[in-house]
Amino acid sequence: MSNVSPVNVHRVGNIAVLTLDDGKVNALNASTVPALVNSLPSLTSADAVVFTGRPGMFCPGFDLKALPKMAPAERQEVVRLFSDFTMGLYLFPRPVVVALSGHALAGGAVFSLTGD
Repeated sequence: MSNVSPVNVHRVGNIAVLTLDDGKVNALNASTVPALVNSLPSLTSADAVVFTGRPGMFCPGFDLKALPKMAPAERQEVVRLFSDFTMGLYLFPRPVVVALSGHALAGGAVFSLTGD
């Protein structure tokens, strides 16, 4: 497993830009979801937040190849963390723009609907 995070946060002025790019299709899995959750605290000092993916692919939802191979407790934790992330994003105290850079299916669509 790579040590490169699938989530990159950078600033443009006082706007935080978060890019989801796991080098594949940006599926939600045991590395992507915690990285998304861990990005939220770093965004609170920004005046606004923009979430995007790499060109052509935003997020297809949960990784349906990896999740069934996980132990039930690990799978449940990934789903719980995603729920925490989407609720945290929905309740985020600053404007949130979700810039769909490509496909947003299933959980990716849920993710996209949490923006303002």
